[in-house]
Parts: sequence; structure tokens; C-alpha cells
Amino acid sequence: LTMLSFHQFGEPPEYEGVSESLFQLYRIRTAQCLLNGDIAKCFPYTIETLRFNATAELNRKDDNRRGLWIMTGVIVRAAINMGYHRDPSHSPSISPFHAEYRRRVWLSVLIMDDMASFLGGFPRMGSAVFSDTMEPRNIHDWELSEHSTSLPPSRPMEEPTATTYLIAKTRLFRAIGRIADFNNTPNFVSYDTVREIDQALYNSYDSFPSHLKVHKEGSTIPVKTAADVSRFSLCSMYHRAMCALHRKFMAKGRLNGRFKLSHDRCLSSALTILDYQVALEPSWYKSSLTRQVLTLAAMILLLDLELARRFNNTDTSSSIDVLQILERSCDLWRRAKDSYEEAGRVHEILAPMISSFRPVTATTSAQTEVRTAFDLQRFSPSFTSFDGVEHSLEKEMSDMDIDWVRISYY
Repeated sequence: LTMLSFHQFGEPPEYEGVSESLFQLYRIRTAQCLLNGDIAKCFPYTIETLRFNATAELNRKDDNRRGLWIMTGVIVRAAINMGYHRDPSHSPSISPFHAEYRRRVWLSVLIMDDMASFLGGFPRMGSAVFSDTMEPRNIHDWELSEHSTSLPPSRPMEEPTATTYLIAKTRLFRAIGRIADFNNTPNFVSYDTVREIDQALYNSYDSFPSHLKVHKEGSTIPVKTAADVSRFSLCSMYHRAMCALHRKFMAKGRLNGRFKLSHDRCLSSALTILDYQVALEPSWYKSSLTRQVLTLAAMILLLDLELARRFNNTDTSSSIDVLQILERSCDLWRRAKDSYEEAGRVHEILAPMISSFRPVTATTSAQTEVRTAFDLQRFSPSFTSFDGVEHSLEKEMSDMDIDWVRISYY
């Protein structure tokens, strides 16, 4: 997958102009291997090949969330067929070395299931699977040998090893996967469940070792090395998950203190995501995942500005700060549009939305009365109280999904 990293984050001179074609060749070759082999027979390295191909599919320029989710279901079933969902300690014939390897593979399968379900908006498959496979130990690869008779004790998470990132990512994505299940539950689910998932998500993120958290250097965030990219992607996914969990309750947070957590979480994570945007090189805008998370954050902040305007919020300084961050984000999209057409399309949508919130002058007041760029006309303008007779505003805002069709495919 070296060509994938070159293709996404910058090509060295010897691969300039060819990394994308080599990446596509890798994707095709892994698919051909799967076609030539029989997945149902589960030969050695079947799961590994499936995962490599799925990783290639995930990082395509176009949006392939549905296809990835379907493919992940195949990977989970193949892994179950090979017994990865049961801890190897049940089979004395499996050596400690291979047992630990199998635990790592199973965790990587669960991560893909959680991620694909969350990104695609579909329920997980792994949540219905009984598994007693233990978490792999945080140990260095050099501590493992095919001739080992026992495993060394797990090292502290603050000590980076080959599995530290995998363990931290699994803990985070286990909580993120619950969001996919929650959003696909057809029956009423109490807000206490949202709080419970929020706590699990926060705890998993808070337990990250310091070397896996994003740290600012002055006013910038370094995203240069592979380690920088890993921690940046991990932390970005956490904030995206917070937005996905709380966005349906965000409007209620302005009306009822019980839902204030959702409003605060959405606002904080959206602001953090757009703060991260400053650190991105133009090549990041190639990825549909990058475009999705950045537009999601912008839509949440635009919605909050509209809510503040509708409710005549007196905290104008906060709105001005949010507007300035949105303008900075829009300017970054503008700079990237010369290199990537998709960035230009996002800029064309965001620019008029943001301009509708700028202070209205006497000469433009008549024109801005009709804000066609960001008009929430489907919201009822009337509102009595949170528990009053007229509930149209509360109901429609709570049901609103801000991933509008026009935005979600960028």
C-alpha cells in the first residue's frame, strides 16, 4: 500500500505521475487473486487479501461506502468461517505466536466492520456475532517468535509498539460502531443511550496514549510523517463520530438543557475538525472521506448560526467567531479548487451560504431577506415553548439529517 500513501500524500520524484496507476493496479490484482481463489474454502491469507482489497476500495477517489460495507460483510463471514472469532487459547495446537497473530487479524476485521457501517450508515454485522477473542497484547514484534512457548506481558500503552495503534483504534471504533447501530434502530431509543455511547466514545478517545493524540505546534498541526497521518486520521474520526451521534439532538440543545450535551459536543467537534483543515495539504482533498468530514463540520456550524438567528441569540461574539472559522475554511476550499474539481464544487456551495450570515448593510438588506443559499423554509417559524402546543420547529429540527444529498457526495 506504499503507492496508496504516495498517491494520497505526495509522490517522491521516482514515482511522480505513476503512483495512482500503480495503486489502481494493486487494487485490480488483489481482486483478481480473490476471483482465482475460492473464498469459501478459506485458504491461508484469504482474510489478508480481502482486507487489502477493501483498503484499496476505501481509499478510492469516488464515494464507495455502500460497496465497502457489502464487502466488509463478506470479510466478517470469512473470518468467522476460519474461526477468528474464537480465542485461539481454546485450541492448544495453535502456538502462542500464531495465536497472537490471529487476535490481531480479528481486531482488524472488527475495525473494518465498525468503520464501513459507520461511514455507510448501515448496521454492523459484528454486533450480532458472539466472540471471545481477546485483545492482542501491546508488545513489540521482536518479542514474538514462532518458537515462543508463552507471550510476554503487555507493555503500557504509552510505549509505542506495532500493536499500539491497532489497540487504540479498535477501542475507538467499537464505540463508533455503536453509533451505526443506534442510528439504524427503528424503535424509540432514550437519550440516556446517547449519553452512554457518548461516554464510551469519550473514554476510548481520552485513553489514547499521548503519542496518538494530535498536538499543535504553535498555531499549526504537523501532518508530515506516516505517524502524523495516523494520529490525525484517528482523532478526526473521533470528532466525526461525535457529530454523527449528537447532530439529531443539536437543535434541541438550544431549547432544553437536557440536550445541551449534544449541542456542545457537535459545536466543539465541528470547530476542531475545521481547525484540523488548516494542516491539510491540497492532496488531502482528493479523498471523498476528507471532503465528507469537512463539509459535515461546516454544515453543523452553519446550522448553529441559523438557529442562533432564529432564536435571536444575543451572544454575537460567539457567532462572529464561528463565522470567521467558516470563512477560513471556505478560503481553504477556494485555494484547493485549482488542483481538484471537487474542492471547487464544495467552495461554490459553501461561499453563498456563509455570505448570507455576514452583517447586512442598507444597500443589501432587501436582497438578503430571501436567503436562497441557506434557507430552512421547511422549519416552522412559530414556536411557543419546548413543552407548549406548537412543536413543529422542535420536531422538524430533531428529525433533520444535515447530510443533504447535495453535500454528501462531495
